[in-house]
Formats: sequence, C-alpha cells, structure tokens
Amino acid sequence: MTSHAYMMEQAGCTAHEYMLFAQKSLDGIFGKGYAKNNPVATAGFMNTCAMDFHTSIMNKKFNALNNQLECIALSIEKSSSSSLDNVADCISEVADAIRDTFNADATGIQGKTLKADKSPAVKQSK
Repeated sequence: MTSHAYMMEQAGCTAHEYMLFAQKSLDGIFGKGYAKNNPVATAGFMNTCAMDFHTSIMNKKFNALNNQLECIALSIEKSSSSSLDNVADCISEVADAIRDTFNADATGIQGKTLKADKSPAVKQSK
C-alpha cells in the first residue's frame, strides 16, 4: 500500500504537471503570458484536469467492481454446489475491487507515475 507521505509528495508533483500543462494550453490559445496574468483561469484549468483524472480512475475501479458483481449474479443464478464456490471467489474479488477503489495508486497524467525527484523544481515568485 502507498504511504500517506508518498501520496502527499505525489500530489505536489501532479499539481506541478497540471500547472505546466495549463500554462502551455492557455498561452497557446490566448497568447503568451495569459496563464501568468490570469491565475483564476489557470486554477480552473488545473481543477478540470484533477476532476477528469479522478473521474477516469473511479470509472475504471467501478467497472471492475461491476464485473465482479455480474460474476456473483451469474454464479447465484446457476446455484449448484460448485457454483457456490464461485460465489465465494467472486465475493473475494469484489472485496479486493472495493479496497482498490479506496486505495487508488499514485498515477499521474496519462498513466505515467510521477516522481518528485525527477520533476522540475517550481521557481518561487519574489
């Protein structure tokens, strides 16, 4: 399981990637310097990225959970003693899927794992 300290570090790296992408995208659409001069637009762009990533992860996890629930339903429908063993296996897999839903891995943009030590340093404004 991923530690809380690692996940906190990962969150900063992810935000950094979102900020760089926001700057590149907004400046590309509205002209150089737009993102820097419009922090609300940059923050909104970053929020959209974060929400989209969260939705993608949750969709993947819930699809896996749904597949396991369908497995249980099918096993119960067939309900012979051997299929009851399948029900137990499916329930175990559902439990794993639920656990995975709440322990999502620390994956960054487009499935790349981001590491703090490889991320460019963020320059502080004076």
